[in-house]
Amino acid sequence: SPPCNSWSTLAYVAHSRDPKTLKPLKPVAVLGEKLVNKSIQIINYYLKKNPKLLWVIENPKAMLRKWNKMKKYQLSMTTYCAYNFPYVKPTDFFNNFPDGIKLKDPVCKKKTYPIASSKGPQIKREVLYRVPPKLVGDILTQFKKQYGRIKGKEKKDYNKDATVKKFGAKKGHCPPK
Repeated sequence: SPPCNSWSTLAYVAHSRDPKTLKPLKPVAVLGEKLVNKSIQIINYYLKKNPKLLWVIENPKAMLRKWNKMKKYQLSMTTYCAYNFPYVKPTDFFNNFPDGIKLKDPVCKKKTYPIASSKGPQIKREVLYRVPPKLVGDILTQFKKQYGRIKGKEKKDYNKDATVKKFGAKKGHCPPK
């Protein structure tokens, strides 16, 4: 996921981007744009090696969805409170899943607060940047179902794929060069 600070609604407040053109106005926004471009470049590189590759880019619901380069990708949205987190955090998931990603209804069932609320519970930084485990589980379950249905790739091959086995679930690992 690219850093949210250059694409979030706070970028409007901080005057990091022009709200109409999305043009970067500060170094943090320039860096954010470079990181999204690099992410897309890496995805395209691996799509050439494996046309059946499925990918997801996560970012808070804000400016990235309005950027022309991202409009060509499928977009799913949910809130973290829909996955039992104590704050709302509407979040976009850009992806290339054949059927898209079906996420929980973004309506919060319990009383929750926006991240920046002074009335709600104070959220620790390490929790603030965490993706709800149940949300990750939903995405991985759909990955497994949809990857098995891609033409030319049988479902049983999913577990034999060394890249998925070795690198897909461990934090901090990168695919070999």
